[in-house]
Amino acid sequence: MVNDARTSDIPNVEQWIVDAQDTIKQVQESCGRFLKNTDSLLHQIQTKKAKVNDASSSQVSVEHEPGLRASRFSPRWYNEYLHLEYSIKKDAVFCFVCLLFHNAPSKEKADPSWISTIVRKWHKMKSVGKNKQGKLAQHFSSQSHKASLAAYCHYLKMTKHVDIQLDKAKRAAQIQEAEDLECNRKIIHILLDIARTLARQALPFSGDSNEEGNFYQLVLLSQNEFIALLEAELREKVVEEVKSAGMFSVMANTTPDEEHSDRLSVVLRYVNDAGKPTERLIDARETVDKTRLGQTKDILSYLR
Repeated sequence: MVNDARTSDIPNVEQWIVDAQDTIKQVQESCGRFLKNTDSLLHQIQTKKAKVNDASSSQVSVEHEPGLRASRFSPRWYNEYLHLEYSIKKDAVFCFVCLLFHNAPSKEKADPSWISTIVRKWHKMKSVGKNKQGKLAQHFSSQSHKASLAAYCHYLKMTKHVDIQLDKAKRAAQIQEAEDLECNRKIIHILLDIARTLARQALPFSGDSNEEGNFYQLVLLSQNEFIALLEAELREKVVEEVKSAGMFSVMANTTPDEEHSDRLSVVLRYVNDAGKPTERLIDARETVDKTRLGQTKDILSYLR
């Protein structure tokens, strides 16, 4: 441009040079301000980016990080299992209805971990396929949980009546009825324990008179129903042992009773799982047909 200015026909070359210098200086100042502003803006962007990276590395959890996979309680389980409870302090789950109604019937085989101890094996909570249920599905489909749930529903049904809510006497009567019911359950357990003890020790239930029997003197109640229940339970146990043994032998014999009626006693002999020879009396009934065919039919009917 300077060379062109020397050879061109510019009327006032000096003034043109001065104007050109001013223009260049203005451009230079504008470039300086541009560089300064861009440096400041770039510094701000880099600072914010560094803060985001720090926050991501320290607070944000990767959804599929191996260390966090199935290792904690999921609030979504509340929607699937309505009576599920989670304790932040213990970092464990419990069952609400089983915790309140743990004495309901069919609770003998209940898992105590859902009531008093701790359940926190998070990787085993959910089911894996159709054949491998998780702990949640196992518990909430169990008979013990269903028994507690039935007791809970019955409680809600009984306590929601308006007359019971308003009448203090009825409410007290309902509480007393529940206490009596629980007391009767305990009495039944005691009677069963007494009958089981007498049977185990081979002690007679009745004596020479109606008031001298062991069972009568202990409970002053009839024992026939409890004996039948224990007989059914014992018979079922013997059948399981015989099936487990695989082979068994049968011994049968007839003996007259006090009324001079022949009673056929059938005994099974087998070796139990512990390798111990065992004899079990299956039944002792009155028999009428004393022929071989008749007694064979009686023995087969006992074994069935």
